[in-house]
Amino acid sequence: MNIGGYNNAIGAGSFSNNIYRLKETHWMHSAGLKSSTPGAWSWEIVGSLYDFGESEQRLPSASLPGAFDGGAGNITDMSGTGWYTADARAFWRPEGMDGVHQLSFGAHTDRYTLSNERSAATDWISGDEGALLTAAQGKTETHALWFQDVWHFAPAFILTAGGRFEIWRAYDGCNYSLSPALSAVQPELDATRFSPRATLAWHPTDDWIVKASFGEAYRFPTVSELYQAITTGQTLTVPNPNLKPEHAVSAELAIERMLPGGRVRLSLFSENISDALISQSAPLVPGSTQLFNYVQNIDHVRSRGVEAVVQKDNVLIEGLTLQGSVTYVDSIIESNPVLAASVGKQTPQVPRWRATAVATYRPNEAWAFTLAARYSDRVYATIDNSDVVTHTFQGFESYLVIDVKVSYQVTERWSVAVGADNLTNTNYFLFHPFPQRTIMAELNYAF
Repeated sequence: MNIGGYNNAIGAGSFSNNIYRLKETHWMHSAGLKSSTPGAWSWEIVGSLYDFGESEQRLPSASLPGAFDGGAGNITDMSGTGWYTADARAFWRPEGMDGVHQLSFGAHTDRYTLSNERSAATDWISGDEGALLTAAQGKTETHALWFQDVWHFAPAFILTAGGRFEIWRAYDGCNYSLSPALSAVQPELDATRFSPRATLAWHPTDDWIVKASFGEAYRFPTVSELYQAITTGQTLTVPNPNLKPEHAVSAELAIERMLPGGRVRLSLFSENISDALISQSAPLVPGSTQLFNYVQNIDHVRSRGVEAVVQKDNVLIEGLTLQGSVTYVDSIIESNPVLAASVGKQTPQVPRWRATAVATYRPNEAWAFTLAARYSDRVYATIDNSDVVTHTFQGFESYLVIDVKVSYQVTERWSVAVGADNLTNTNYFLFHPFPQRTIMAELNYAF
């Protein structure tokens, strides 16, 4: 094909990858048990399970329209992928201490399993699996203990302090590819971390609250980031199986003023992240000039910001509620030896400015009229901020969207509502075109 004077070679199966047959059975289970008796003690146990019982996707590799009738293709099987989580929490309010201490503690465990195999098929519609083309497998698990104490140590002061101790492990990782040839048993990883946190709240009067917070947190690599193979054209890339946990140190100072029927809050915040887990373009093989996209640790990301929030009832007239927020974040990559061009650039997916505004008018208990606006500054998808074209596929641009909604409470149990998201029909891209004007109608019944 020749487009605008440029020749483009398009493979026979280039338009076939959006044609597929998908057969899935996913199981989701959850259970919870908690105490409801009065007294100093209370507790709760919660568990969840998600299992890809069957997950088979069949795609053609031959060209259309012939591929509609069958022919060569491949089968992706993710059966066996899934995860489970379990949490136990307890709360203790010591008797005879007049609420000076409120203690809580608990335990957590989880396991995530990845199983992803892609096989060749002579008939992509109904044929059996043939030669194994690629495979990605692995597991991660976390075990944690945590505690927290809310301490009213003086009439105007509350100190909330606690911590979380975590043991994380990644194991059974392996990657295989028929072409290009790859067969790798990935190394087992483990990490033990402790994350402290504390918040000091000062109530100089009933109307003012000043809070200072500090905390550390760790984000461990996911099983997909460690082991999920990615095919780009005919080239296979494997995410780094040696990813280190992301470490964040955060601090915030917030001042809040309570108003009659509302509040105003101003927050200053800071966050420093070492070994940040961000997808970036870098050579897969040291010394190579060919770049691929995969998750890697970035040495240091620094963020500073300020946020203002306001909410007030009965503004100017009875029944009119206004609320809004404005956030400014200066988030910069400060160190990244893998790609020097990214140093000093804006952190991907973090807009400098964000704002929301919502006005709701309730003339009586039955009617509610809402007008809302959402704004976001543009973001970058690349760590070197090289994606300067925004209004296109894979581009990210700024947007201002206005939404409206009208609700009516017909009876105690029945209510109706109509509304429109993106009322002004704004056309903007966040990787792909986001929905333009969308009309909705609701009919609700409360049991």
